[in-house]
Amino acid sequence: MKRNRLITYSTFYQKFQKHTRIWNFFQKEESDCIRKCLENPNNTLSLKERTIGWLLYFYGLRGSDITAMRFDNIDWRKDMITLIQSKTDYPLTLPLNAVTGNSLFDYITTERAESDIKTIFVP
Repeated sequence: MKRNRLITYSTFYQKFQKHTRIWNFFQKEESDCIRKCLENPNNTLSLKERTIGWLLYFYGLRGSDITAMRFDNIDWRKDMITLIQSKTDYPLTLPLNAVTGNSLFDYITTERAESDIKTIFVP
């Protein structure tokens, strides 16, 4: 039974992959919904979750790049994020907007545990 499911899934995935367009953006309603959630101070998101949400929302960074983000990737004086993308090895420089910068600062100064770990987001 499991084998049949695997074959069916594999066949479906191949068909899906050939005929599916990957969207590079959210529809306006989806974007508004995500933004409202991230802006809502009364939801149950931690500062870490909210900050990761802003990084995903504004920059579309891969999860692997967010979890590998280190303090030296943030230039607070120039309001810039610089990193080497883990999947492509491509260097990336992004402007650090106020919303994301403030969220990063709040997470680092109030919620992030003291740690010798060099990445911003500790497990």
